[in-house]
Amino acid sequence: MKYIYHLASPAWFQAQKVNSEYIPEKFSEDGFIHCCYPNQLLGVLSRHFQNTKHLVLLVIDRSKVLCDVIDENTYGGTEFFPHIYGTLPLAAVLKIYPLSRNEKGIFDLPKLL
Repeated sequence: MKYIYHLASPAWFQAQKVNSEYIPEKFSEDGFIHCCYPNQLLGVLSRHFQNTKHLVLLVIDRSKVLCDVIDENTYGGTEFFPHIYGTLPLAAVLKIYPLSRNEKGIFDLPKLL
């Protein structure tokens, strides 16, 4: 797939855009940037962002990422997720969608690229 997706808190994303690159919150712990494919977004939101009200969804052009992007499963199981092994050049980010929970407590996802 050409596009991969990354979720971040809006404040962290704004604060961590340095020298035309983005470094996520747990990068120093994990050593990579967690991403997913469109069909994995709802599962990622429900597993990892249960108590989060606002996020940004980054649409990333995988071909513009300058470091390794490896599909792998680091948790065990059968699903493979794309992981970026380096910083994310902002030039690879095609679109940034703000996400908020609706009145039912569910994130409204945009029509994705």
